[in-house]
Amino acid sequence: PKSALKAFWIEALRHGLERDHPSRVGAFDNAKIELAYYGDISNAFLSRRWGHAPHDDLVDRRVSLENLKRLRKTQFNKSSYRRLPGYNPWMEGLADAFSGPLNYIGLSEPLIERIAPDMREYWDSCIYGSSIRARLTEPLVKALKTDVEICVIGHSMGSIVAFDVLWKLSHMSEYRDKPWNRKIDLW
Repeated sequence: PKSALKAFWIEALRHGLERDHPSRVGAFDNAKIELAYYGDISNAFLSRRWGHAPHDDLVDRRVSLENLKRLRKTQFNKSSYRRLPGYNPWMEGLADAFSGPLNYIGLSEPLIERIAPDMREYWDSCIYGSSIRARLTEPLVKALKTDVEICVIGHSMGSIVAFDVLWKLSHMSEYRDKPWNRKIDLW
């Protein structure tokens, strides 16, 4: 799945550039792209928890990407996004409306545990969280030792992981005296 997922994400990002910023496609094609993949760690945890492997959603992602590819720049908007497979307005609405009150009465954590147990495990387990962060930390530290431009892209839990890794690299003592003196170019 890592190689298939990486090819899929590159195709999706490239298509978005072709549609919205065609002059940038050449730079994208020449960039070294590395996927900080932790799906194997997450899937192993979820398999143990549920007693079966998680659903492989590459088919749903493929259908969504093919639908997106049909849209011109002027057609890509919230309305067209909401018509994609997998979009669930009820879940987003419920999360927006009830996150504050649920947190106030102490029910937000049980809800996260039920809906996104891998995210809850990321917060609660040092070993699990560290294993996931290592998947981004190692290639990022390697890139920071060079003079190449660095762009970090994260989505959903990947955004949380990226924030945590960037915070760690800028605040933790084991990284404070490292030979790089630079920032990420784009996040």
